[in-house]
Amino acid sequence: MSSRIPAPVPARAAAAVAALLIVFLIGCRAPGGDAGPSADARLADRLEKLPALPADLAATIDPKTNATKIAIVQPLPVKETGTKLLAPCCGSKDQKSLKVKVALTKCGPLRDFMLAPLSDLIMARETGGGGGGGAPGGPAGAVGAGSNVKAYRLNTVSRTTVFDTILCITSDGPWDATFIEDRNCNNYQPQDSLFVSAWGSIVPYYWNGGAPNHPPQIQVVGCRDVGTFRYPCNALSGCNCQSTPCPADQPCVCTPPW
Repeated sequence: MSSRIPAPVPARAAAAVAALLIVFLIGCRAPGGDAGPSADARLADRLEKLPALPADLAATIDPKTNATKIAIVQPLPVKETGTKLLAPCCGSKDQKSLKVKVALTKCGPLRDFMLAPLSDLIMARETGGGGGGGAPGGPAGAVGAGSNVKAYRLNTVSRTTVFDTILCITSDGPWDATFIEDRNCNNYQPQDSLFVSAWGSIVPYYWNGGAPNHPPQIQVVGCRDVGTFRYPCNALSGCNCQSTPCPADQPCVCTPPW
């Protein structure tokens, strides 16, 4: 039984895609504004204060997507060892809505980030210092006190077309995610999928063998049970394949799968 990739869902941390950049833009014009060239020069000066993208972080970027490299490989189903040829009575799909922490980076021109939705997280005036726009005493490139969202410049600042300057933003979330575990008929091992909503995109992860085999870099910090959906493995099955969905108006807090 195939799994559909869920539609993106808003993540509180991901809402800061462009919002972290508002710190640098307070008092500066947006593209098409009426302010003079000095506004672009002030903006370029602020961008110059951003730290350059570290080499170790640059090594994690896929040049095709300008984002964190993800091995998007859906492994083939694996048969359970020592099982009979007959299929179980019911197949099932277990689905959970998670909050996860995983470091993800997105790079692109400044103008792309400005067109993204803004978050209340950074809707405050710059307080100065902090690595070119962060809170005083914060880590280089960090935005806001205690924020784990950081901004870096990639290469040099484009002073002639400042909004074409390439920036990279990184955060470990927490992100909204959907976890799906399929237990198909024909005695296959569990097939697992995790779809993380980050920086306006869906980042998929696939593996076999159940939640314990999850990618080790992903930490679960919140869990809501969507439900377990069962189906008969054949038309003649007399098994009780009743599903147990969680009503949309119920919290259905669950134990994290890992």
